[in-house]
Amino acid sequence: MKRSRVGDAVSFARRASSSTSSVVSRAAAVELHLSRDDADTARAISRAQIEAALALLIDDQCTLPFVARYRKERTQGLDELQLRCVEKAARRYEALEAKRASALDALQKLEIRDADVLRAVTSASTLEAIEDVMQKFRTKATSRADRARSLKCDALAEALIRDGPGGIESLARPYVNGDAIKTVEDALKFAKDVLAERAANETAARAAARSAIWSYGALACALTADGKAAASGKVEDKTMKKIADAVRDYYEFSAPMRRIKPHQTLAIMRAENAKVLRVKIDFDLKGATSAAMKALLGGDQNRRLGGGRYGVVRDAVEDGIKRLLAPSIEREAKGKLKAEAMERAIGDFGANLRALLLQAPLKPASCVLGVDPAYRTGCKLAVVDERGQLLDTGVVRLPQIESKAKADEGAKTLSALIKRWNVRAIAIGDGVASRETETFIADVVKSIGGDVGWRVVSEAGASVYSASELAAKELPNIDVSLRGAVSIARRLQDPMAELVKIDPAAIGVGLYQHDVKEKDLANALTATVESAVAQVGANLNTSSQSLLSRIPGLGPSLAGKIVRHRDECGSFAERSALKNVPGVGAKTFEQIIGFLRVPDAKDVLEHTSVHPESYGIARRLLKTLDIAESSVVDLTADEDVGTTSMDVLRRLKHKLSEIKDDVTALKSYAAQLRCHHLTLRDIVSDLCAPGEDVRGADAGSRANTLRTHALTIDALTPGDAITGVVRNVVPFGIFVDIGVGRDALLHVTAMQKQPSSSFAGAKPFDPHSAYAVGQTVQVIIHDVDTSRHRISLRL
Repeated sequence: MKRSRVGDAVSFARRASSSTSSVVSRAAAVELHLSRDDADTARAISRAQIEAALALLIDDQCTLPFVARYRKERTQGLDELQLRCVEKAARRYEALEAKRASALDALQKLEIRDADVLRAVTSASTLEAIEDVMQKFRTKATSRADRARSLKCDALAEALIRDGPGGIESLARPYVNGDAIKTVEDALKFAKDVLAERAANETAARAAARSAIWSYGALACALTADGKAAASGKVEDKTMKKIADAVRDYYEFSAPMRRIKPHQTLAIMRAENAKVLRVKIDFDLKGATSAAMKALLGGDQNRRLGGGRYGVVRDAVEDGIKRLLAPSIEREAKGKLKAEAMERAIGDFGANLRALLLQAPLKPASCVLGVDPAYRTGCKLAVVDERGQLLDTGVVRLPQIESKAKADEGAKTLSALIKRWNVRAIAIGDGVASRETETFIADVVKSIGGDVGWRVVSEAGASVYSASELAAKELPNIDVSLRGAVSIARRLQDPMAELVKIDPAAIGVGLYQHDVKEKDLANALTATVESAVAQVGANLNTSSQSLLSRIPGLGPSLAGKIVRHRDECGSFAERSALKNVPGVGAKTFEQIIGFLRVPDAKDVLEHTSVHPESYGIARRLLKTLDIAESSVVDLTADEDVGTTSMDVLRRLKHKLSEIKDDVTALKSYAAQLRCHHLTLRDIVSDLCAPGEDVRGADAGSRANTLRTHALTIDALTPGDAITGVVRNVVPFGIFVDIGVGRDALLHVTAMQKQPSSSFAGAKPFDPHSAYAVGQTVQVIIHDVDTSRHRISLRL
């Protein structure tokens, strides 16, 4: 009967929770989570837009890039970033509901039917609120309070918080048994242990402590004994020495919790895990103590208990708050700091990866010599043609570690390859011996003369690719050691086409990669790669399986089927022919086809990102723009069928350009064509530049600029103006390759601030808002520390 009543109570709580969810719609709940994650984004998005986004992403199972590009009429123009924010808020909402369901299940198993407890779980709006309610029911290792309860001292604890006759000694004396409890003091000690645990588990006390730690708490660091030894070089552990050197700025660090930066958190936590730093969060416990006293004394913390009870209860509460609650809240706060820092680190990694993938291909296309630097085994060389096909290979030894005769021989080998294949660009890997290799290349190029330049490119993941099945298939007769040079050359030619072959996590364009959760990083980077590939699009007839597999909604298996069909049946004449590939159903075709191009198709619309479902709109627009010329579009009786030529688009380009950014004109034409003006705007943009590679849109600062001379760190002088290439963007600045074998740092404090960042309360300047990986920048040397190999820059 008892179980039935418990079940009824929990069932009622579930119905209450469900009822609440029905009144507060899914969209409203997601909107609440969105406002907590990003208030600015939440203000810019209406609930109707959230409802539409959730319906498309969750109910209709559409890919996010597809919704961002082809369903703007449904979402009222939400861009990809906004959609990802909605998606993230939806995941938080789902996690909260899953936690709520789990908590209700646990309460039912424990036969808890307290209405206040059930109400607190069903009405909780955060994970922490549910955790606080469930804290007192959580199974733990045997505690001091458990021991006290086993000795029946919990009854004494209850007596201590109630007024009544007699003093504490008379209350405690009956519990003295001459065994485990030998004295009155022992009995009171056990009772205080029970009260201490109750105080630490009080929801109000936990909330007060949490508020205090985030409002007024300060995080402080100090070197441990091992850390001091590592800092002075007195330990053998190289990793500990490296970490100790990296966190020099945190040896005596203290800062308010609300001002700790994400990169500071990860550096500090790494050092704490390595036992280099001791990390403590100091915060005021008075509010938590008062809240616990109020809860234990029936809502009145100032109620004075007689007979010495008040002092005993107060001591017990202070002990529980300090000994049990404070460490728990401190661990929670550290966990939250780390979670937020990891989220930012993953975001930075994704932004840098996206910028790297969207670097413009080498223009004009030419033969490229790839160089994989090495000391002992020599530098591996590989020459590829304009399409990335391997032409020649070789190995040369660096002159810095060889005799003059062998050095001269290496220079001749390199010179011969450059001349034979008319190489105009050289890609040098940034690994070990990169600096010496660049000097060697510079000397050889200078002796040859002519228009030959080079660029240092990231070789991250090249070794992984070299040993992969894909590399063996692409380069079957080439030694594994030479495949890396091929990959390096192709990365300069077309970064995206080559980098999609590599696990995104292996491309090192972030900080603290090994400190973040591997699964979260992998999911985020996969989404980033798919988004970048979708933005650029892929040639249905020439793209590799690796590139096709990154099209949102396509995947490796279907990409393999497309490539096999292409090999067996020949090139696709038009997009619709993709339907003949097994596994490409109506839904899949709808999701992927807009991101695939057929540049050789007769209809120019097949060269663009215009979705086939909008071909009719595009053709009717062109006819409307020049209705007098019957040759504009070859239409049949059905206006959705026909062929659009490149000549037509060239002839109407000026008219298309006029309306592209004219909202009034777009809305007028959209009304005539019975479509949404946002959909029409995208169509017009595509018709203005059919087949254009978006990666070349900002070629000024993002072009593959080649270097023609080499520098050394010793040659740098403060005040020197120099051109560099951004290699990494992080919260505290950007790392710039200035050609000396060591990236220089342009700190965020040295960057030009936006005017809005000058007033109090403004958001910190985000380097991602002004810089991207691969961007060419003009900087000035600020300081050179040759002993630590550090270079700082200014603008």
